[in-house]
Amino acid sequence: MTLTKINSAKHTIIDLYECDFDLINSKSFVEDSLSKAVKIADCKILKKYFHKFSPCGVTGFICVSESHFSIHTWPENNYAAIDVFCCKENVEKSIGYLAKVFKSKSKKIKTLNRKRKE
Repeated sequence: MTLTKINSAKHTIIDLYECDFDLINSKSFVEDSLSKAVKIADCKILKKYFHKFSPCGVTGFICVSESHFSIHTWPENNYAAIDVFCCKENVEKSIGYLAKVFKSKSKKIKTLNRKRKE
């Protein structure tokens, strides 16, 4: 068996503001959109879990071989919080895609470089 050591990964925290209420309140749309973002980042999905809250809101988690993608939405505030922890380089395209499909009018992004101890 060959082991591949990963030297670092990026943990990106995304706040999407002024999103479309109906889109971020739809469990199926949120799940489909986050799943497509995972594919854009060229990650392999291991397991997914999504939950629809009453009266509104969706939370979801996708475990990928390369780590995880998660989302929590507050449609009443037109806000979505997304976490992407991944060692792939295509994450920026995924983030742009999510901002576009949720019709976010503004976003805030913070990226942490996670690194193993040398």
